[in-house]
Parts: sequence; C-alpha cells; structure tokens
Amino acid sequence: MTRIQMPLGKKLWEQRGKATGMSAKSKAITEVTIAAETKGFGQFPNGRNTGTMTYMEEPIITRITGRGTLATEDGESLPWNYSGVSKEVGGRSKTRGVLDFDSRSEKYAWTNNLLCSVESTSTEDGSGFMDTGYEWE
Repeated sequence: MTRIQMPLGKKLWEQRGKATGMSAKSKAITEVTIAAETKGFGQFPNGRNTGTMTYMEEPIITRITGRGTLATEDGESLPWNYSGVSKEVGGRSKTRGVLDFDSRSEKYAWTNNLLCSVESTSTEDGSGFMDTGYEWE
C-alpha cells in the first residue's frame, strides 16, 4: 500500500481550547460548542476562536464537521468550515482535518485562498484540546 503524504507548508497557528457546551442529537451524533485562544504565526492573526462541531460516531472512527469564527485581536472576523476524522490513540482523541476560511475582511481576504491541515489532540482528561494549523500547499 502506498502512503500519501500531504505537503504541509508553514505553521499558521496553535490553539488551546475546551468544550463549552454539548448536546446529544442521537445515539451516534453529538454537537459540541468550542472556544479556544489562537496564537498566530507570521501574518496569521491571534484571536478567540468559537464554533460548533458535530461528531458522528462510527465503529472505528468519528467523523467531524464544524463551523465557526476566529475573532481576531484587531476586530476582524474569519469564518471557517471544517471537516475531519478522529480516533482514540493511547487514551486520547487524535483528530486530523481540513479547514478553509470565508472572510469578508479586506485585511484578511488572503485567508480565503488557504486550505489548512489541522492536527488536534485532546487533553489527558478529555475536557480540552490542543491543535495546530498548517498551510496545505
């Protein structure tokens, strides 16, 4: 089997966050609201990230979709869309996904051309997460 490598570019951000709310929609579907503090690298902005993630549990993995907004420290909004998969590894949830932006900000219009690879890991107690976003070249 050939393994496909995603060509990752520069690191765009790191963030730490937690679930701020949870709602079971069915036995296999859970909706979670999140909040995180984002530290940007290079020209990527710092800010506060909020969103809603939908988790659809399957036998081996969990599929995740989400939408939210990064409110930048300078008052701009960067709406985002996310799609990924998660599995349990060593007692923690490991998630990999793709995120894109849909900003109306002139200052951050360049983010609309980004496709980002996101790697996320839950905290040991499962109450939070840490993730890193990379430019997908």
